[in-house]
Amino acid sequence: MPDHLPRFQGTDVADDVDLTAVSAALSGYSGDDIRSLCREAAMIGLRRRMEGLTNDELKALNEEFKAGRLKEPIRRADFDAACARIRPSVRESDLVKHLKFQEDYRSV
Repeated sequence: MPDHLPRFQGTDVADDVDLTAVSAALSGYSGDDIRSLCREAAMIGLRRRMEGLTNDELKALNEEFKAGRLKEPIRRADFDAACARIRPSVRESDLVKHLKFQEDYRSV
């Protein structure tokens, strides 16, 4: 895996991922929502890697994982699929209330 790829807590991100575009699609997502989305995107890649493996191959894959040698980069399609599963929890009305509160009680 090339060293220039961005990483999420040790997980590689594929070249086809434009993090600016991904972040633009996350309006209404809380920090916890985004963490869940990234975790789901990483799991999609892992599930893809595990698909069709025998029990012995899965055991070997687990050993790679434990040793830190398992590298399955998150692809753009993984982010897209995760976005379809993990929905934003912040409503527009909540944002409006928060901004109003911030405006009303801003410290000077």
